[in-house]
Amino acid sequence: MRNHTIGSLIWLRLMRFTNQSNQLSNDFLKRFDLTTAQFDVLVQIQLYQPLTQSELAKKVTVTQGGISRMLARLEKEGYILRKQSWKTKTISLTKKAEEVLAEAMPAQLAFQTSFFEDVLTKEEEKTLYQLMTRVHKYSQKRKLPPGTAKHYLMIEQQLKPILAYMKAQIVQTYVFIEEKDFHRKKIINDDVLFRIERLVEDTVDLTKTYTKIREENEAAYDF
Repeated sequence: MRNHTIGSLIWLRLMRFTNQSNQLSNDFLKRFDLTTAQFDVLVQIQLYQPLTQSELAKKVTVTQGGISRMLARLEKEGYILRKQSWKTKTISLTKKAEEVLAEAMPAQLAFQTSFFEDVLTKEEEKTLYQLMTRVHKYSQKRKLPPGTAKHYLMIEQQLKPILAYMKAQIVQTYVFIEEKDFHRKKIINDDVLFRIERLVEDTVDLTKTYTKIREENEAAYDF
């Protein structure tokens, strides 16, 4: 603990609280057959519908790839409708989703509010909100310091040249997973899961292609 600053301890507390809160919210929302990410997406659609997928991606913490995967699942489960209008496809909620949110929204808000109302006074809640708002606004304009490590570049700059020299079959895409993408040893980032699936598909396709080429070459030389 002696190497920690007050700022780093606050950050660690916030991270642990966020992880614990999200896990509890996931468990709480199971009664409505929703995850916290799905709940957030449905709420944003309800507020701004009809909207496009790119507009939605800017309002939630899920990336474009993760949004595509999640929307496909929500559409399959009957929560959203996608409507094509000329070159634009918009998203809106179904009656089923509106009914679920009408029940889930007040319950989820009360549950999240209890994390603070149960342990803080009204004045403490107000102070905490003001402080967190100030920190959040600063983080939005904060830039990375010079020399920040980009570990994913190791694959591009170090491993790929070596593998290419060894005549390895290299899949052009790869998936870089950070610690924040895990919770209790499970990947919780929908975008990461989506990219892993794509990587598996690309790897299988590449393997099949090289296998076919090798078999054709062997057949040509009558091996």
